[in-house]
Amino acid sequence: MKTFATLSGTNSDDNRHEEVFQRLVAVARDTGFTPGDFQHPIREDQMSLREWRLDYRGPGGREAAFLLAVTAPKIPSISPLPIQQGFSCPLFSVVVMPKYFGVWSENRPKDSFTEVTVEDEVTAEFRRFLDRLPKEA
Repeated sequence: MKTFATLSGTNSDDNRHEEVFQRLVAVARDTGFTPGDFQHPIREDQMSLREWRLDYRGPGGREAAFLLAVTAPKIPSISPLPIQQGFSCPLFSVVVMPKYFGVWSENRPKDSFTEVTVEDEVTAEFRRFLDRLPKEA
């Protein structure tokens, strides 16, 4: 099985991102991927992480098939990730906001950020992301 890295967390008072995160992890597992379980250090990127509760996991060797990031910030930022990414792999990121989901996928024909309002659309985008990943020989 191929291993992927994960980032999940929030700096808000709720855990609205957890259900989305667990759903996407299940989709990845069903597709033949395994989430890495090695806890990685977190280095802040463009903002202070003082109020963030984050969990950053992946394979110990830092080689992953992709990084799945699901975060729920109080306010959205320019970057889809509040941390410096330590993996060199395609990124699928979901920013969970009260009225929409921001989806960033690096392996689209044109990397882009899309806002969707229904969680099933997030899942469909993730399935397309997984379908576009390179196949093992």
